[in-house]
Formats: sequence, C-alpha cells, structure tokens
Amino acid sequence: MDKKTIVARNSSVILLNFCIKLSIDLGLNPILMIELGYIRSVIITTLIYLFIGIISIKIYDTHKVDYFWLESLKRAQAKYARSQIKNGSFFYRFILRRGWFNRLAISSVFSLKNPGLTVIYLRKGSYRYNGFSGKNIKLHFAIYLLFANVFWNEIVLLLAPIFKIIGLFIGKLFEIIKWYFIIRII
Repeated sequence: MDKKTIVARNSSVILLNFCIKLSIDLGLNPILMIELGYIRSVIITTLIYLFIGIISIKIYDTHKVDYFWLESLKRAQAKYARSQIKNGSFFYRFILRRGWFNRLAISSVFSLKNPGLTVIYLRKGSYRYNGFSGKNIKLHFAIYLLFANVFWNEIVLLLAPIFKIIGLFIGKLFEIIKWYFIIRII
C-alpha cells in the first residue's frame, strides 16, 4: 500500500473519530444536560464513551493498523528517549520526550478526544496490539474516561447560561424579522 493511501485511510479514521466526538459533545450532551440534569448526563455520556473506547481498542487491535499513529509516536519516543533533541519547535521536543509529565499531558489530550486512545498510548511497547493488557491500563482508562466526561460537562454547565442568552437573542431577532416581513406584506 502506498503512503498516500495510508495517510488518506488514517486521516479518514481520525476525522470520523473527531466527528463522533463533536456530535456527542456539542449535540447530545447539552440536550441530555437540559433534559435529564447534570448527574444523569455525566452517567449517560460516560457509558457512551466507555462503549466507544472499547470498540476503538477492539477495532485497532483486530485490524493491527496504526490508525491514529500512536504506535509510531511511541516508537519515536523510544528512539529519541536517550538523545538530546535540539532541532524542532518546543511542541515537537515536548512530544518526543518520555517523562511522566509529558505522558500525563499527552494522554490527557488523547482522553479528551477518545479515552481508548489513552489506553493505546499508555500500553507498554509499540505495535503489539494487545488490548487492555497491563496492570494499570483499566485503571487509566476509567480515570481518563471520567476526567474527559466531567471536564466537558463542566464546560457545558458553565456555558449553558451564555448559550441560553444567545438563543433568546436569536429568537427575538427572528421574531423581529418575521414581523418586519408581515408588515411589509400588509
């Protein structure tokens, strides 16, 4: 398979994952919070992301394809672990370092996208495709799953009054436009 095909396939998987995440976070989550309340929305979205994370890991391990380039990242980190990286931006050097803080920061970002990616990133070794192996992987999965959902629900909870004000403003604006056209027709 040529490199263009690999990049196109992996980019499609990443885009699909991103679209699913956005549709849940921006579509379903605010509706659940308004209709069912904060606690129930956290529980429901946690269950949804639990299902998505497990399915992501199963598909990733079944196909044995580095869809998210996480195995390549782990291999690059292992390769440059002992050497001093002097070229590249701060962000590039930060990603390639293997310290505990770097792993915590990178896995936190992955968990906000898909908690399954955190499991794939934190597994020992690269290109092993070994599911939920290891002592702490299930614990990491649960912690990052709750972290991502509580984090996003707090954002929605804090921004809900702003969205309500914007919604009221847009509703009044449409009301004014409607009456303007009714008056023009009469």
